[in-house]
Amino acid sequence: EKKWSGFLHATTVSKNNKAFLIIGESGDGKSTSSAILCKNGYSLMVDDISPINRKGEVASFPNAISIKNSSFEKLKNLYDTNKFSSAIQSSKGEVRYLNPSGLKKFDPNTKICNHIIKLKYDVNNQNSLVRVKLKELLPLVVNESYFPTNVKSVKSFMNWLLSCKYYSLNYCDDKMLIKFFEKI
Repeated sequence: EKKWSGFLHATTVSKNNKAFLIIGESGDGKSTSSAILCKNGYSLMVDDISPINRKGEVASFPNAISIKNSSFEKLKNLYDTNKFSSAIQSSKGEVRYLNPSGLKKFDPNTKICNHIIKLKYDVNNQNSLVRVKLKELLPLVVNESYFPTNVKSVKSFMNWLLSCKYYSLNYCDDKMLIKFFEKI
């Protein structure tokens, strides 16, 4: 615990030595978006709980990506369906898990992360990518996250957080999701 700054309720993908921390409310599309990005040149580092060390690096954790039924219909066209678990009933409804070995790209190394993206998939919204201020994302960064309480961890987390760039990304089109990530 003393080596870490926090464990954030976030998904992290990477490409070209850049890590992107994806935050959002449950159901906003973090996991589905990471699976789509992994089919388009990105590597999964972790789904759902992203560990941040004191250097501001995200550590990899090869857990399965949880996919709700509504997203399964979209992703089964991208992935071989035998890479998914059978449907399991959970508090969030029916869920399947996409095995990380089915992604073909899993990055086991820690990566410096200085991009935090609040993501929202909504078929009724317009596509947009906007730079925002930390205060707009802070509730989502700390919501459902865990932070060690020792002084060094807290200071390193605050220093890391203040060094990041923050974005709000809304999309209704998977091609725009990929284009937006390329811009970041």
